[in-house]
Amino acid sequence: MIRLKHIAALGLLSATAAIGAQVVSGPAPVPAPTEDAAPAVAVPDAKGQPLQPGQAIPRAELEAFIDAHVRSGMADKNVAGVTVSVVQNDQNVLLKGYGIAGTAPFRAVDPSRTMFRIGSVSKTMTWIALMREVEKGRLRLEDPVNQHLPPELHIPDQGFERPIRVVDLMAHAGGMEDRALGHLFFNKPEQILPPAEYLARYRPDRVREAGTLSTYSNYGSAVAGHIVARLNGQDFQTVAERDIFAPLGMTRTSFREPYPARDGIARPIDPALGREISTGFRWSGGQFRPMAFDHVASVAAAGSVSATAEDMARYMRMLLRDGKFEGATIFGPKSAALFRTPIMKVPDGVNGWAHGFSTQQMPGGFRAFGHGGGTSSFFTQMTVIPELDLGVFISTNTVGGGAISGPLTAAIVDRFYARTQPVQRAGSPALVQRAGDYEGNYVATRRAFSGLEKFVGMMGAVNKVSVTPEGYLVTAGSGGAQSWAPTDKPGQFRSTNGEQLLNFALDDNGRATMMYHASGANAFERAGPLVGTNLLIGSAVLAFLAAFGLWVAFAARRAAAPDGTWRRRSYQALLAGGALWIVGIVSVSTWLPGLGGGGRSMFDWPATPLVLGSTAALLATIATLASAAMLVAGLRQPAGAGRVPVMPVVRQGLVILVFLWLALLVALRGGLLPWS
Repeated sequence: MIRLKHIAALGLLSATAAIGAQVVSGPAPVPAPTEDAAPAVAVPDAKGQPLQPGQAIPRAELEAFIDAHVRSGMADKNVAGVTVSVVQNDQNVLLKGYGIAGTAPFRAVDPSRTMFRIGSVSKTMTWIALMREVEKGRLRLEDPVNQHLPPELHIPDQGFERPIRVVDLMAHAGGMEDRALGHLFFNKPEQILPPAEYLARYRPDRVREAGTLSTYSNYGSAVAGHIVARLNGQDFQTVAERDIFAPLGMTRTSFREPYPARDGIARPIDPALGREISTGFRWSGGQFRPMAFDHVASVAAAGSVSATAEDMARYMRMLLRDGKFEGATIFGPKSAALFRTPIMKVPDGVNGWAHGFSTQQMPGGFRAFGHGGGTSSFFTQMTVIPELDLGVFISTNTVGGGAISGPLTAAIVDRFYARTQPVQRAGSPALVQRAGDYEGNYVATRRAFSGLEKFVGMMGAVNKVSVTPEGYLVTAGSGGAQSWAPTDKPGQFRSTNGEQLLNFALDDNGRATMMYHASGANAFERAGPLVGTNLLIGSAVLAFLAAFGLWVAFAARRAAAPDGTWRRRSYQALLAGGALWIVGIVSVSTWLPGLGGGGRSMFDWPATPLVLGSTAALLATIATLASAAMLVAGLRQPAGAGRVPVMPVVRQGLVILVFLWLALLVALRGGLLPWS
């Protein structure tokens, strides 16, 4: 295994090398030739004033800034490798690799050779392929999706009136739930399915009208790719190579993956090229440990691309030139305009999906377009900012690397073009008075809506909103807590430590019904108090203690079996239910902490501990209901003395209520359906 000291050594070497990456031949890294890009024009900045649009970022300053950002992040988050490219004014300004791409054999990251898994950034290429079909007249954005699918792949209406249109796929507004566990990624190549078989087997349910709300959908993107493939009579990988990668000279970019060739699925990547793909890592036990390859080939159009930073520089230059690059035309002016035009009407600061491209407000008010991507271990961000003629690509190859890739572009824009100063935003006494209009639980629309995947998803899908006495709004969820100050617009708040906006939809009485974050990947619907994660955890702890106490008392002979046949049976059923609740709670609670550990739930689904826990919870619920019914029957069958013992019955009844309360909370989350 490669330890952190090796990463530090590579970083030291790169500080003295040219802008190109470090390439290894044998054990010692040697500098690669620098890329042939012309240097950016330096702009005097002695007074620390921000650059103006049209002024290029001084290349040396940019490299120093990115070096500091990347290296500090790698050390802080234990990230093995990073690859970066920056383009401006139709030139490659910076191509750089940091750290390692493999351990067997050892490989340093080379931005011109090392291919990183870019995840959902692949979707931007899928939307380009789709728009090419629109330009050819073989497809219309308003066409119902089913018009371009065979009958066996038609998406049923399931009671909804609007058909899903092609443009709805580009807006992630098909109205479908989100399911991914156990099938979006495979870690064994023999699990890969032909796209048509995958789309038929794993079709999610529709849960809302199409075209009404954006909720991110990998399935919708896979459908779009399959439509493109059908229109061309070739697999999607081949279409992308012919129409996008070859014209752009992206020779080290591919939707293909390394696996044994077999009938029914696309040809695998060339072995020589496949060996250039970086390994994915996780930091564990003081070492970088290689992870299994995430096979996305079943839904390749949704996220299977591997690419070098240099190839992505070509791609960004093409995007900034409205589809043109060095004599090649990838798409026309109408498509170029649509790729910068949001589809959905959304609140200020919320991504409206510019025909598949994510929109984002940068510091200084500059508007950016691009996409993020992630697999189990790779985290990528690609962003172009037309007003600055600037494009930034960054990808990391280790669990936790999103902390480096996510903030980089905004940090560059802020440092060189915005220079925003910290602002102390005031709270609002009026918000305190109307706290009830906002406070409560909000549930993400991007989730499974039934079964065990719903149960697991709900653990991270709930945001809790509260209002502080100082008049600030606080959102708290799986990503941590953030505070917001009201703006002068009803239902709108701005981050207290940045420019990000948070918006609420309000009803006629001014009460919040929906919460919109900037990403546009989903919204958060206001829900009742029963969905709170802390409530579930607290109830599980209480039920565990009640069950444990029940059995301790029984074992100590402090609770003799009640008199009366029905009450005795009720007590026995409650003992069985208590034992089952203990098994269920322990089984699930020991599995959940590793849920986010590098794709564990993605591959190991449904996990045995979860199924065991759900089965135990279902049987415990049945036993508890039986105990309650028999206790009621027993109350009509008094003890021999003719008097029902009050306190034992009260204690037994309280335990039953605790168990039934937990059963209700688990059932609302789909946790009593082990077969799902």
